[in-house]
Amino acid sequence: MQNFMNRLRYQLARWMSGRYGGRDVLNFVFLGVSILLDILFMIFRIPILTFASLIPLGIAIFRTFSRNIQKRYDENRKFVNFFKNLAALRTHHIYRCPKCRQKIRIPRKGGKTVEITCPKCHEHFRKKI
Repeated sequence: MQNFMNRLRYQLARWMSGRYGGRDVLNFVFLGVSILLDILFMIFRIPILTFASLIPLGIAIFRTFSRNIQKRYDENRKFVNFFKNLAALRTHHIYRCPKCRQKIRIPRKGGKTVEITCPKCHEHFRKKI
């Protein structure tokens, strides 16, 4: 029995080589949404929720078995960066330099007017924070 399990594990590892594997934040979110929709179906008995839960589950399975590793990695990176930027918006203001359009992140100070110096072109400008 142990020999059979070892052979099965080896064959599965060979089949998964060169595939993404899907152990990232975006896949866990897709699986979590799928589980949440299933739980909502159990509570409210709305049949569309069962079918709706299959969509994120299918996407998670597709991402897991995908051979385009770089594209799946980029999708996850963009997803994580999007939520990091949302969190930064609560603690910082993001302005653009009027001269070179460089993004500048300034901590919130509650109604004060500050003079900002662009790190790229050294342009000075005032903004109310």
